[in-house]
Amino acid sequence: MQSCYRRSRDPALTRIGNLVAEIRSNPWKAYHFKQIAKDHGMSYSHFRLRFRQLAGTGPDAFMLHRRMHSAALQLHNPHKSISQLANELGYENPAYFSRLFKSKIGVSPKAYRDALPLR
Repeated sequence: MQSCYRRSRDPALTRIGNLVAEIRSNPWKAYHFKQIAKDHGMSYSHFRLRFRQLAGTGPDAFMLHRRMHSAALQLHNPHKSISQLANELGYENPAYFSRLFKSKIGVSPKAYRDALPLR
């Protein structure tokens, strides 16, 4: 699938657009944005500015939002506890995961799961 960002005449936006698409499809990968900026010949502040222009938010906030969206989808599996899910997603502290989830989704993981239709 070809990204709409690839049609841009601005090579920086094209590269960042490809990165945005990658984060959307693989939010749990470890992204080192300072190194990515350096690899693309940009200062980190310029990279953040261009990323924000394209994605509407900075790279760290965008990645966190995508991770919590992905976590919300995984909460549909009733066979995993929230602690187990948090651990699988790389959060050693389930309470920290719950705070992040609530800050991005608006409700705790338990409240989110409880609101899902029964299967």
